[in-house]
Amino acid sequence: GTGGNTSPPPDQEPSFGDQTVPDKSYTQNSAVDDTLPEATGGDGALTYSITEALPAGLAFNSSTRKISGTPTGSQAATYYTYVVSDADGDQAAILFAIAVAEDLAPSFGDQTIAARSYTQDKAVNDTLPEATGGNGALTHSIVGALPAGLTFTASTRQITGTPTGTQAAASYTYRVTDTDGDTADLSFTIAVAEDLKPSFGDRTIAAKSYTQDTAVDDTLPEATGGDGTLTYSIVGTLPAGLEFSSLTRRITGTPTGTQAATSYTYRATDGDGDTADLSFTITVAEADGATGTSEPSVAFVVYEPASGDADAAARLTEGNNLIKTAGLAYRTVAHGETDPEAGPPEDTARLPRWYRIDGVKHDGRTWGGLRWLREMLGE
Repeated sequence: GTGGNTSPPPDQEPSFGDQTVPDKSYTQNSAVDDTLPEATGGDGALTYSITEALPAGLAFNSSTRKISGTPTGSQAATYYTYVVSDADGDQAAILFAIAVAEDLAPSFGDQTIAARSYTQDKAVNDTLPEATGGNGALTHSIVGALPAGLTFTASTRQITGTPTGTQAAASYTYRVTDTDGDTADLSFTIAVAEDLKPSFGDRTIAAKSYTQDTAVDDTLPEATGGDGTLTYSIVGTLPAGLEFSSLTRRITGTPTGTQAATSYTYRATDGDGDTADLSFTITVAEADGATGTSEPSVAFVVYEPASGDADAAARLTEGNNLIKTAGLAYRTVAHGETDPEAGPPEDTARLPRWYRIDGVKHDGRTWGGLRWLREMLGE
C-alpha cells in the first residue's frame, strides 16, 4: 500500500501573553475577593495555582482564579508565583507581591464635642474635630437629621446654615470611617433656642433740651428681653462736651456749644445681634446771658399785674403799645402764673434773652419793664 508515518501535533505551551499581576495590598480583617488573569494556549485543560502559602485567612480557588477570604494578620510585601499548567505539564508563571497592612482604626483621641446651642434665624458655621489613624482616607459624617436649615459638609467637617425653627437638646453621633470600614464616634447634642429680641416696650424718650455750659446727667431707659447680655449705644455724634456710657445708660458732661434739635437713635443690642431702637432729639440752647443767633419763640413775655393796680396797668398798657407799634410777637401770662420758657418774672438772669414786661415793681424797679423795652426799641 501507500501508507506512511503521521507526525504528532506540535507541543502547545500556555501563556499569559503581556498580562501581569500588580502587587497586592490588603488590609488585616478586611475581606478580599481578587481575580487573577486567565492564560491561553497549552495542550488540554489549564490548571492554575499559587506556589507559596498565602497569608493566614486567604485561599486561592484554581477554578475561579480568585484569592478570597479575610487576612487575620499583617505582613510585609512577600512574593508569590502564580502558575498555569496545561495537560502535558507545560507551564507559565507570573511573579507578584502581597502585603497585608495592619488594620488601623481611626480615632478622635481625647477630643470631645461640647453641647451645641444655636439660635433660630442666626447663621451657624461650626467646625467639628478631625480624626487621625485608620487605613486610607477618612470620611466624616453625622448620624441623625440636623435641625431644619443646617447641613454638614464632610470635606470641611462643618455644620453650616441658618436654623429656621427651635429644638430642644437632641443627640447626634459624629462618625469617622476609614477606607476599610473601621469607625470611631463622638456623641454630642444640638439645641436651637428661640430668637428672643430686645424691647423697650412702651417706653419713649422725650425730646432733650440741654443748655450750653450747664452740666448734663441724663439716664436713658432700660430694655428687656433678647438673648444674652444687652448693650446700649447712641447712633449719632453727641453735642461737643457730652458722652454716653453704655454701662450706666447715661448721657453726661457739659455741652460746650449750641445745637438745633438733632435726631438720634438710642439702640439696645442683644448677644446675637438683635436690636431695638428709640428715636429722640437733642437741643442745646445758648447759655443764659450769652449773645448769639438763638431766639425765643416770641420776643416778649408779658406778665399781667394784679387786678386793681392802676399804676401797674398803665405801665403795662404803655409797654404793650410799644410792642404792637414795633410789630413784635409777644404773649401774655396771667398774674401769679409762670411762663414755661421765660421762667418766673423774678428770674432776672434770663432778661437779656426773654425781655419781659411786668406790671409789678421788684426791688424798686420794674423787671423787664419799660426801661428794658425802651432801650431795646430805642425809645
